[in-house]
Amino acid sequence: MTESVKKNKEIRTNRYFWIACIVLVLLQYGLCIHYGLKRQYLFCDEVYSYGLANSTDKTFLHPGEDNTPLDEWVTGSYFENYMNYNDDSFNYSAAYRNQENDVHPPVYYMLLHTVCYFFKGAGYSAVPGIVLNLILLIFVDILLLYVAAYLLGNRWYGLMAAALWGVSSVGISNCMLIRMYLLQTLNVLLLTAVHVYILRHKKKMTVPYFILLALAVMFGGLTHYYFYFYVAGLGLCVCIYLLYMRKVKQMFAYGFSLVAGLGAAIAVFPATIKHIFGYRGSYATDNLIGLSGHKFLYYISYINRSYFAGLLPLIVLVALVLIVARIVLSFVDIKISLVRENDGLSYRVCIHRRDIDADRTGRIESRSLLLAGVIVADAVLAFVGIQGSELVNARYIYSALPIVAVFMIWCMMKLVPVITRKRCAVVTAVICLVLCAGSIAVKGIDWQYMGYSDWSTALEEMKGQDCIILCHGDGKWNNVYAGMNVFSQMGRCRYVYEDDIDSIADLVKDCGDEIYVAVINDPKFEEKKIHKMTEKIAEITKYTKKSIEYRFSGIRIYKFKAGETK
Repeated sequence: MTESVKKNKEIRTNRYFWIACIVLVLLQYGLCIHYGLKRQYLFCDEVYSYGLANSTDKTFLHPGEDNTPLDEWVTGSYFENYMNYNDDSFNYSAAYRNQENDVHPPVYYMLLHTVCYFFKGAGYSAVPGIVLNLILLIFVDILLLYVAAYLLGNRWYGLMAAALWGVSSVGISNCMLIRMYLLQTLNVLLLTAVHVYILRHKKKMTVPYFILLALAVMFGGLTHYYFYFYVAGLGLCVCIYLLYMRKVKQMFAYGFSLVAGLGAAIAVFPATIKHIFGYRGSYATDNLIGLSGHKFLYYISYINRSYFAGLLPLIVLVALVLIVARIVLSFVDIKISLVRENDGLSYRVCIHRRDIDADRTGRIESRSLLLAGVIVADAVLAFVGIQGSELVNARYIYSALPIVAVFMIWCMMKLVPVITRKRCAVVTAVICLVLCAGSIAVKGIDWQYMGYSDWSTALEEMKGQDCIILCHGDGKWNNVYAGMNVFSQMGRCRYVYEDDIDSIADLVKDCGDEIYVAVINDPKFEEKKIHKMTEKIAEITKYTKKSIEYRFSGIRIYKFKAGETK
């Protein structure tokens, strides 16, 4: 083959590769925009995201933190302004101060605040948060492709890993959630990409590499504290390798760069120490001790549906068979031939045992060692997300899942050739497409809240009305954020603790013939207690007839009418 032919082939290959990249990104963004436009309801933590990013006068709205609605009626704008961009110019001090009072670092909220500047007055809307995620998503794609192409030793397989994450239920769901988890995913890939960059160039610590590592650690630490576990896992693997290779100076320089990143993050956000050793850090570290079987079963089930389209048991079985076959074929050569004869077939099986008594040498490439370290670090990150979190929810492992896609493609690279040695990449690509389509069909996309639209008529009827919000009075957290979609549209609202129900008679004297009563049912009120409270309201007020008007995501709203018998 002449040089010109080779060059033309390389140009065509490059063209096909970049076309494939563009098609993948367009498909991914098309899916994200499609599902993003369907979003109407905001999960309570997503309301927190907007409030903590934008609120200038209060960090939280629930009673015990802000008691204004306990003392007086407030309009719906009280709730809406909490989420809205309330400044003429950027005000990052609000997000910073709010996060000092919260339990997370501030970078994500500052970025969300920036995007909200261009959507002033958006109120209760998923648009600003989805827009931020769409901006972050392209950087996640680039970093994942860069990391996967190097670790797998082939850019086409790297693209398959990016596709397996990016257009599956996993990647799209991550983009739909208006929280810091997509940014945390970016941080994990960024730190990994810095390691890849160092290996691809000098494989030696220099001042620029030191700074890159420190900045990557700082940026990740200012996004989510769980990121430090990934740093620790990967850092430990690299340090063990450097120590084994007797590169002690390199090991100390590398380790100090990670510590410098941690120190820089603490210097930028000193509340880090309070958070890590306070309420959130304490229960997370307490949960790490011991294993919770039901948690792991939930997450395995999630990965089964969102990555493997519910086929994980079958895929594991096939993989085990192929592993056994691969081991057998390493000791013997098996050739099977078929010949057509008249009305039948004849076959021939030739088995030759290989010489296994020879001395064998080989080399473990740096990319393989880094892949092993990344998988270990990712396992640590996933374990902490699963075991350390108080709740059981897939978002806690979102940042670990892109590396899972890389590992899945690596497994296919090793096992598909056992089936066929021809067009292995094509076979692998087809498997990826089937898994991606299957994951969306089987698992769907998270954070869609499909049943929310069923309450649209009730929501319209409640606009501009008065609402009493019944809250737990025993010091428990009251999840008023789950009802922000309703309360922000009300004419007036008032908090009332369950123990102060008798005061409602005076509070509603000047209200009209209809009033709404919302029960904050997160944490749960017992059904009997809810019935008792609503009956008490009907007994002591002019409102005698009640009906359930709205019931969604931990908020139950009753409609009371005056002047009628029960």
